[in-house]
Amino acid sequence: MKTKPTITLLLLLLMQFTYATDYYISSSSGNDNNNGTSSSTPWQTLAKIKNSNFLPGDRILLKKGDTWNDIFKINSNGTISQPIIVSSYGAGNNPIIDVTETHNNLTWTNLGNNIWSTADVLYNPKRLIIDGVEVLDAAYGREQELGTNIPDLVQWYYDYNTNILKIYSMDSPLNHNLKFSSKPSALNLANDHNISIENIEFIGGYNYCIAISSCSGIKLTNLKVGKYANSGLLMGAYKVNGVNFQLCDNVIIDNCNVDTDYTFDYSQVEIASGVSNRGPREGVLFRGTINCELKNSIVKNYCHANINIFAPATERGGPQLDERVVQNCEIYNNTITSPDIAYGGRIAIDGYCSENEIYNNLFVDISVQNQFNGFNNHIHHNIFKDIKNTPLKPYTTGNAIGLQGYYIATYGNVFENNLMINCESNGIFISGNNSYGDVTNNIFRNNIIYNCGTADNNIGIRVATDFNSYSNHGNIFQNNLIFCNNTDQTIDFYNTIMNITSFNVNNNTNYYTISNNLNNDPLFIDTVNEDFHLQNNSPCIDSGITPTASFDRDGNPIPFPGTLPDIGIYEFQNPLNISENSFINQLDLFPNPIIDNNLFIKSNANEIIKTITIYNSIGYLISSEKVETPNNHYLLNLSNLNQGIYIINIKTDLNNYSNKIIKKQ
Repeated sequence: MKTKPTITLLLLLLMQFTYATDYYISSSSGNDNNNGTSSSTPWQTLAKIKNSNFLPGDRILLKKGDTWNDIFKINSNGTISQPIIVSSYGAGNNPIIDVTETHNNLTWTNLGNNIWSTADVLYNPKRLIIDGVEVLDAAYGREQELGTNIPDLVQWYYDYNTNILKIYSMDSPLNHNLKFSSKPSALNLANDHNISIENIEFIGGYNYCIAISSCSGIKLTNLKVGKYANSGLLMGAYKVNGVNFQLCDNVIIDNCNVDTDYTFDYSQVEIASGVSNRGPREGVLFRGTINCELKNSIVKNYCHANINIFAPATERGGPQLDERVVQNCEIYNNTITSPDIAYGGRIAIDGYCSENEIYNNLFVDISVQNQFNGFNNHIHHNIFKDIKNTPLKPYTTGNAIGLQGYYIATYGNVFENNLMINCESNGIFISGNNSYGDVTNNIFRNNIIYNCGTADNNIGIRVATDFNSYSNHGNIFQNNLIFCNNTDQTIDFYNTIMNITSFNVNNNTNYYTISNNLNNDPLFIDTVNEDFHLQNNSPCIDSGITPTASFDRDGNPIPFPGTLPDIGIYEFQNPLNISENSFINQLDLFPNPIIDNNLFIKSNANEIIKTITIYNSIGYLISSEKVETPNNHYLLNLSNLNQGIYIINIKTDLNNYSNKIIKKQ
């Protein structure tokens, strides 16, 4: 009797999966009068997709090599088990959705001095292409830059107040091909749910290249985003025509390339207010999001922030604004960089942002400080490398991590096991001078600050003196390592330069907790080649304090079994202390201990083998292999190993085993 409901449920599920259909779209060979259900009878336009109803499990396939010049919208929903999938078919380059458009019928007025103006463009195009080449814009409020070289030539300016577009040109713009975005975005998802989009390039958008609002269950995979667009990808609450969209939930961005392709050199402009306010603004924006992820992606060359996490107050220091929060989001395994622009590229967190986790990212070649405000966020195992001072500001900006209390108080954030290396200003900068909230009860532990302050007096940590009614106080610095090749005076604590020893005795100053910080060389395996694993005599080993994070940057447990937590992004695996006989009665290895190319592993207790990791004799990770089909036995191929002594670590469903092996030639 109990089997009937189960059989009925299985039949219902099978019926659900039966009706999924593939639809094919080709701009080059399609026709909207076709049925669209085969590659030989494709539809042609994106309007056909927008006006059609799709069922859960349906696939919408765009032909590779084709381009569409319209916003992609879909007005159908999938389910959690059967999302609607938007992908590609055929051979060649990924399909392109490009909302830039030629504008050669504008009315131009010659203002003299090679300046031309038109009132025919009623919105700021944000990016301008002349004769197939993008040209540099003047900063907002700095029309006088037109026609100057800084060192690239400034060729256009848009006045928000008058809706006038001006171009610097030796002859009439009518003699040239002008292109700019004709639509606010290239992909717009609003009140859409359970949709997966993959293998497509999106170009243009005078607001955002991709805009997602009031959505859940959205997955974006292997997309190229951002060329000729003002900003890259927006998730969350914002207003359009008075309509306030709600939170985004469970949006996943995976293996995407969010790149402006904006590489102008404007580094020699005079230092003045607003000179950096040009070019594409934000890369990936979290605006009213919960349970969302950005992972395995590259975000590059945005002139304010590559990642902007922002949930504003009604006013700075005021209460929460409507439903805008950013909570329980994860940002991990990404590369965040802006090597080609004079200002920008940071990660910026401000406002009602909490319980977010940011880990295993590489922040490199950025020309402004990474800004971590909000509260109760967890930032760990990131690398902050080569953060630079911008030439556009009269003060230092190359801080790896900055906390300044913009908008609301900044508290309860945990920064642990990060590496800050070769930054022009401080590794960590704390200031309570922004008049919008205290910076307090933030925890810094197990971090390494290595050769930072290279253009700022070699200061690794700066805690600034307050000069208003808000302050920084009660923050915690424990078990960090701050090292500089040139000096041991690496701390600026309330305008007093000091070494680590003096810093440690400032415990309880302004309610700070300061203890067990080190100033030794961390002894990385190979700093020049960026191998930041620890040598077996590193002072970081067993010198950490128990972190919130459970795994290091390699995915190894913290601490390594039988040891204490380490300082830095990698736990030292302590292979030299492993017993030769630790496998006895638990695992069989054949041959053992001398092996040739193959090693057979079998559990005597029928434990399931899940992961096998190999280290060399000084603890350097050689390989880590997940067993695709976990079982109680496994044949491991070691033909790629050179002759020598290695440590093998075998993780099962119940235990973690380690032993030495000898690889012969």
